[in-house]
Amino acid sequence: MPFMEASLHGGIATLLALAIALFLSEAPSRAGRYGAALAFAALLAEVAGLPFVQDRAGLATLLQVGGSASLPLFWLFARSWFDDDFRPGLAELALAMGYLGLSATVIGGERGTHAPLHALDGLLYVAGIALTVDALRHAWSNRASDLIEARRRARVAFVVIVTIVVLWTIGAEIVGRAFGGFVLAGIVGTIGMLMGTFGLALLLFGLRHREMFASAPPVGVPSPAAVVDPAPMPDADEPLASALDVAMTQERLYRDPELTIGAIAMRLGVPEYRVRRLVNGRFGHRNISDYLNGLRVAEVCAALADPEQAQVPILTIAMDAGFGSLAVFNRSFKARQGETPSAYRRRHLEISPPMD
Repeated sequence: MPFMEASLHGGIATLLALAIALFLSEAPSRAGRYGAALAFAALLAEVAGLPFVQDRAGLATLLQVGGSASLPLFWLFARSWFDDDFRPGLAELALAMGYLGLSATVIGGERGTHAPLHALDGLLYVAGIALTVDALRHAWSNRASDLIEARRRARVAFVVIVTIVVLWTIGAEIVGRAFGGFVLAGIVGTIGMLMGTFGLALLLFGLRHREMFASAPPVGVPSPAAVVDPAPMPDADEPLASALDVAMTQERLYRDPELTIGAIAMRLGVPEYRVRRLVNGRFGHRNISDYLNGLRVAEVCAALADPEQAQVPILTIAMDAGFGSLAVFNRSFKARQGETPSAYRRRHLEISPPMD
């Protein structure tokens, strides 16, 4: 049994080491850095499970505490990988640190996986499941707006693999602690973790790292007609690009706050994948919201710099341009212009030439 368990932990550790190398193989984005940190924390947890480490209580406890960071790091990784606009704020960091503190309290109180269940353990399990469910929710909920086809397909596999692994490992641990079968539960849980790690490794290694984890390009507000192609387009897409340009710059479809990629494809009479390929490959956007909000910000900028609209409330201008909420508008505008809408209006109206 000890040899089998050590072999399983060794196999998982090898896969995690390869995952760290994958995430750091190119200039990592936020998602890549979280992925590397997640793999490293999980590696600490696996090393803590090795028999020769468990004989050293202090070292094992330290590694277990470090390994417990893997779950909040997984949450941050999934959020940042599947949502290009995600930036962890104080609330997200506080939740992550809160979970880590609770986990350290449980581990420091010698209430590890080989101790009977306690109320504090139940709270830790609930918190961990909540973080996992929220990560899976974000991975699944905004898949329709994802313009990177490989990442869009990966969402389904990601959700399935993680769900199975979480149910398997946590279920085995709870059953083992409830009925005292610690050794068997540990082996069963480790087998589940090995299969899950192997599945995720296949998923990650089967994807193009540069495309999947690269940082989103700097946001801007160019007109679709003014963007230079990063790569040659199929000839069949040229008429589609012209049709999209007309729909956005003349008909201003982006003014609909509920506009989706499906609605755009229906309006142009083409399958959704062609719109995704066009907006991602030609304009460099990683999700449809970024593309539409760029067009909306461009219209808002023109209105804010127009002296004839100096008395029109900024919120009215933003809503007319298609923004569905003030928070999204402020975030999108500042990300693209580097200043608030009011500062932008004030700066442009102050330097406007006097009218005759």
